[in-house]
Amino acid sequence: MSIRTVRGSVDEESIGFTLMHEHLFMLSVGMYERWPHLLNREAAIADVAAKVSRAKRLGVQTIVDMTTPNMGRDLSLLAEVARLTGVNIVAATGAHPHEPLPLYLKGVVGDAADGIDPDRLADLFVHDLQVGMDGTNVKAGIIKTGSDPVVDDNNTRLLLAAARAHLRTGAPISTHTHAGNQVGLQQQTVFADAGVDLRHVIIGHCGDSIDLNYLTALADRGSFLGMDRFGYTMPGRPALTISQRVGVVAELCRRGYAPKMVLSSDSVSWSDVISDGYFTAHLPDWNLSYVASTVIDHLKNAGVSEDDLHRMTHVNPALVLSGGRGES
Repeated sequence: MSIRTVRGSVDEESIGFTLMHEHLFMLSVGMYERWPHLLNREAAIADVAAKVSRAKRLGVQTIVDMTTPNMGRDLSLLAEVARLTGVNIVAATGAHPHEPLPLYLKGVVGDAADGIDPDRLADLFVHDLQVGMDGTNVKAGIIKTGSDPVVDDNNTRLLLAAARAHLRTGAPISTHTHAGNQVGLQQQTVFADAGVDLRHVIIGHCGDSIDLNYLTALADRGSFLGMDRFGYTMPGRPALTISQRVGVVAELCRRGYAPKMVLSSDSVSWSDVISDGYFTAHLPDWNLSYVASTVIDHLKNAGVSEDDLHRMTHVNPALVLSGGRGES
């Protein structure tokens, strides 16, 4: 089976150490189409390429970029970083629940529903997956959706759009969640009711929880757990320490759940609204290199085996991205 990257398809055996949830560029949507002089593309590309290259020197071979169109996805930037670094970059279609969506998605005035039309949104996801993104023939490799802080009506429409696009294309789904509210279980119910095999779903931000009952319940229903917030201590989320996050992963491995976990940081490498100085001062560990440089050693010290580490960083990502179902 092959995996779609921004520079074409690659064999699943070749993707290597994979970070399953990162954001290389986050741009203010619509700004640079209208005022391109505001974006120094060369400087932004050079900055991100340097960060990706550092992660590559630590062993990272593939990065899944979970930046959706309504978060400022820019395929041309991703493709240039991939070309410069030789790292595989998988791009996402989908929609983030915290960012606005075009009014077009509510339908034509006079026929509009009360909220986003999930079928109209699913059509756009399918286009990205089967035709290409941003007017190109480069296809997305995963669907990103989410719910936060709860699964309300609007969030349900986003989940349904992802479910319907998945059923039409077979592309995997990865979610944004609020782990403290156990939103992942609600997401699974929406997906299952829509006919999705939950083994094709990553429930994201599970690393924000230390509730093993919640996490094992998600995995027992079939989904992968995105342990994808290493180094993340932003306000409004659990300020979990590295020891707490590692301890949860290690305990889940001890219980046999390594086949249901993937690792990442959900880091932002370049943003037009967050400065590098802010990252350095307040989020020094939230970067593309942290899992490979630090987290792996902590997991080894916590007793996680080489086989389980390989499973979480190599085998599971390849299985998800190639359309495999994993273990029940």
